[in-house]
Amino acid sequence: MKKILITLLFCVTALSVTAQKKVSWGVKAGMNIGELKSSSFKYSYTGNGINVGVQAEFPSEKKISFQGELNYYTHNSRTKIGFYGVDGLYNTEYKLSYVQLPVFIKYTFSNRLSFEIGPAFNFLLNEEMIIYRSYDDLKSKSNGKIKDFQVSGILGSMYTFKNGIFGGIRYNHSIGDIFNHNDSGQKLVSTHFFVGMSF
Repeated sequence: MKKILITLLFCVTALSVTAQKKVSWGVKAGMNIGELKSSSFKYSYTGNGINVGVQAEFPSEKKISFQGELNYYTHNSRTKIGFYGVDGLYNTEYKLSYVQLPVFIKYTFSNRLSFEIGPAFNFLLNEEMIIYRSYDDLKSKSNGKIKDFQVSGILGSMYTFKNGIFGGIRYNHSIGDIFNHNDSGQKLVSTHFFVGMSF
């Protein structure tokens, strides 16, 4: 929690210093489709999650603004790992939830359509890994495998209607491995869809 508060304070301070005009606030919610990717996985499958959050946009130039957000999102996916000499696979189901603090540079092409890019600071709230061994039907649970903090890069676009309602899509890709004590290149990749209202 301390890390979250410090990061949030830093983001708000940085954006406030940059802003020159009135701040625009908004709320949003949606769904995301995520997947864990790694060279060590024999197969990986996407899963659905949710995302909800609040945002604050700080105008800077005519078409450029800075946007900070406080989001909550969940990630669900499955993987299969095969082991040499074992007639079967480990099937693992991942259920993760994060508090996410993105900071975007936002470029508006028109009064309606905008594109955004920037880093996101992700804090793990909950982790559940359910492991199934196909060759003996053993089922077990594990946690403590995922890093408590990780940084990702986000690229997205958003369309805003006259009444303040907006909708958008974003691509989120983790930077660095998300597993503790592992260098197999595990990446968390997800696409987020959302709708919301600014005021």
